[in-house]
Amino acid sequence: MLKHQADATRRPGREARLRAALEGTGLEERAPELARLAAGQVDLIVSALRATRRVAVTKDKARRKQRTADRRQHRWIEDEQYADMFARQAAAMGHRAGGDLGALQRLAQHYDDGTFVMGLAVSGLQARATQTPRSPGPWG
Repeated sequence: MLKHQADATRRPGREARLRAALEGTGLEERAPELARLAAGQVDLIVSALRATRRVAVTKDKARRKQRTADRRQHRWIEDEQYADMFARQAAAMGHRAGGDLGALQRLAQHYDDGTFVMGLAVSGLQARATQTPRSPGPWG
């Protein structure tokens, strides 16, 4: 076996490395074009893409951690975050309900109680609006 053949079997080619690094960016189809660059440039591109992905993951984790800390400290949550949280919970329950009859029954009960819970929320808001004017919230 020739030396270059042995290297090719051990290490993926430039195009494969670029395609893996570009995964999820929408630029995967540009991998063949970028693979024609010099090996040093390909290494630099792959390294930069991996570093960017690591930074994005780190920032996302920090943002989630800060959001959790804010909720615990101030006992408040933004309406969009609240809606997103419930949407994620409902989706997770739907996935569980697909394979578990008990989970399906709990999900159905949750939605059966929905009109009652909405009525309580509306009554609470009406009572609060008539008692005191709206407070400015944590930021004035």
